[in-house]
Amino acid sequence: TPFDRSKFWELHLQTRGSLENLVLQECNQNPGEHNIENDQLEIFVCAASVNFRDVLNILDMYPGDPGAPGCEYAGIVRRAGKAVTRFQVGDEVVGLGEGCFSQLLIVNQGDPNVARPRVLLICDLPQI
Repeated sequence: TPFDRSKFWELHLQTRGSLENLVLQECNQNPGEHNIENDQLEIFVCAASVNFRDVLNILDMYPGDPGAPGCEYAGIVRRAGKAVTRFQVGDEVVGLGEGCFSQLLIVNQGDPNVARPRVLLICDLPQI
């Protein structure tokens, strides 16, 4: 199936146990279809890292419930809640979250998010 760039996509883990259980699927959320809270940001994810924790998570070897794979991201703020003061639409940010293997991510302003350092490319940030 050709990749439809008019839609938003996510790497979804069907069941834990194998890297082959990761499938590319259309996001279950689309921009503008949901409200964001006053202190939230909608991020267009440009890059996400796959780290050792994610591999353990996918292979079902991580102790406890690690949540959805994908812990670090770099992206661009698409929407900002009314109470957001640290960022504005168009800002390039890097941060920590859950389920970052998606083109769209909702995060709280108080989560570990920072503006992209200008000396680094956005695609390099999640690796650091």
